[in-house]
Amino acid sequence: MRVNQTDFTAKIVDNGDVTFETRSVIGKNQPDRRSPEFSDIMEHMVINPSWYVPRSIIPKEYLPQLRNNPNAVGHIQITDNRGRVVSRGSVDFSQFTARSFPYAMKQPPSSRNALGLVKFMFPNKYNIYLHDTPQKSLFKREVRAFSHGCIRLAQPFEFAYALLARQTEDPHAFFNLILKSGKETKVELDQQVPVHIIYRTAYVSNKGRAEFRRDVYGRDAKVWAALEQAGVALPDLQG
Repeated sequence: MRVNQTDFTAKIVDNGDVTFETRSVIGKNQPDRRSPEFSDIMEHMVINPSWYVPRSIIPKEYLPQLRNNPNAVGHIQITDNRGRVVSRGSVDFSQFTARSFPYAMKQPPSSRNALGLVKFMFPNKYNIYLHDTPQKSLFKREVRAFSHGCIRLAQPFEFAYALLARQTEDPHAFFNLILKSGKETKVELDQQVPVHIIYRTAYVSNKGRAEFRRDVYGRDAKVWAALEQAGVALPDLQG
């Protein structure tokens, strides 16, 4: 599995051949949202996932709303340290700061879930994974940098079928039977998949053509600035 952030695509590559490709959305170009570059191993998928709101998001986006209105963001459950749902009417949210907020927040499985209906997991220190999304219109954009850092897929079901085809005769039926149950279900991959999340603004296509993409996060610009500061200079090609 290869995700080139600057190309906004996710591909399955088997023995050098692209066997599946879909559009992707990457992290927004903000310091705490840019998608990292790393490699890992995909171990499982979760069908009908819950979204456990990252602690980094709660104080920035949700706590201010709850202070103004305890019934705000009603589609998300507030839970205590035992996982029990907290009654909003019994809590004075104005007393909490970002550090003292004692609760977790979770969005149960549904078609409106922030992760959509399936996520693909390769546990890593960045807490990054691939997932579905209800925000399908974003895939029509040319520059698709909108997420909190995770990679959203335009065709997550088809991606799931491609992975499951390696371990079941009818991946479509297998997947949709679990999907229709509405229950959060973890499906282990019999054949784990290497995942490479890369950032390449220039590369050679399978057809041997040079391809160029915009420097979405300005990473190439920083590398070039460092090289210039170190005394590296390109030859003058004019004249």
